[in-house]
Amino acid sequence: MIASVYYRVASLDPIQHKLSEAYKSSAAFACESTSAIKTVASLTREPKVYEHYCASLVQPGRQMALSSMISALLFSASQAVTYLVNGLGFCYVATLVRKGEYSLVDYFTCYIGVVYGVQQAGQFLGYAADVSKAKLSAGLIKYLCDRRPKIDT
Repeated sequence: MIASVYYRVASLDPIQHKLSEAYKSSAAFACESTSAIKTVASLTREPKVYEHYCASLVQPGRQMALSSMISALLFSASQAVTYLVNGLGFCYVATLVRKGEYSLVDYFTCYIGVVYGVQQAGQFLGYAADVSKAKLSAGLIKYLCDRRPKIDT
């Protein structure tokens, strides 16, 4: 269970980096267009700017489709493994209880400790996408703080 969650976390960081790189040009175009909005409006170029921006979103969207599918596959695997472990645990412990090696109290003590503990770890790591975005944002803030201006101020 933990391995499936680990692979999901490990795959999200590169995906977040690719995502930010893919949409960087369209974001730059949008910022440039909004900073020159008076010029765009005076030349009545709003529809063209909008069309160009929409077109600049299509290619990154196609590039990120595969990464999104992989992320969804890893997420579904991490969710499915929980049910698989629960089923295998019930089956194995039912055999032990039937043979008299475990009592029901022993079973529930172990079950709650192991399965729910791992489920809570999985839920905690479910925030991996947010942690990955926060890491990327912190890196960008550090980059901005470390930059030296080209003009003396």
